Amino acid sequence: MKTLNIAAALALVSATAFAAPAMAVSSGNVYQDVQSAVSGSGQIGVTVDGNTATLFGYSEKTDALAAERAALNAPGIDQVINSIDSNNS
Repeated sequence: MKTLNIAAALALVSATAFAAPAMAVSSGNVYQDVQSAVSGSGQIGVTVDGNTATLFGYSEKTDALAAERAALNAPGIDQVINSIDSNNS
């Protein structure tokens, strides 16, 4: 039993020691993803704080929703705050 616990502890330490470092999220990369997703008129900006992207500006509703989806799908983003002012078109 003692050998099993030591083996388990070594496996845990190895997994932790060789885990990939957390990826730094770039607002530029998220911005590019968002801009690629929208097609209409308007202006959408992006800021990133940790793993949270905040969208701001104005656009049509369909583009605001596409921008939100694109930001949420960007690598490293866990949460999106959508502050885009959109009309109901």
